Amino acid sequence: MNNVFPSSHPLMSTKLTLLRDLKTEPKKFRELVREMAIMLAVEATQDLAVRPTTVQTPLTEATGYHLMERIGLVPIPRSGLGMVEGVWELMPGAEVWHIGLYRDERTLNQSHTTIACPLNRPSLFASSLTRCWPRAAQPAPQSTF
Repeated sequence: MNNVFPSSHPLMSTKLTLLRDLKTEPKKFRELVREMAIMLAVEATQDLAVRPTTVQTPLTEATGYHLMERIGLVPIPRSGLGMVEGVWELMPGAEVWHIGLYRDERTLNQSHTTIACPLNRPSLFASSLTRCWPRAAQPAPQSTF
């Protein structure tokens, strides 16, 4: 799979170990998901387009940068929902869009998918959020974003 980029950062590996541990309490688990989402978001967004801008510092003018693209986060229910908060800490202006499934009330089969996001926007970076770190005892894949 050439579109999967596992993180090999030592801090990520350490957090992943704690996340997988059956002794990890739910509150700590949520904190780890948030922290790992921040780390993964930094890696996943390193090539976002920026435009230069000038800001006034207390001493002088300085050149800074603004993102050129609108950011859309698409959490994959349910596991990706816990990652949104961490990514929002980095990008508070990011929009959250949703993917949903409906069931046919008669047959109870999956009927169709809904996508709640603006598809007609010209400049857009969207990232799906899901966790790939099962708590099972068998070996699991590295986390991805």
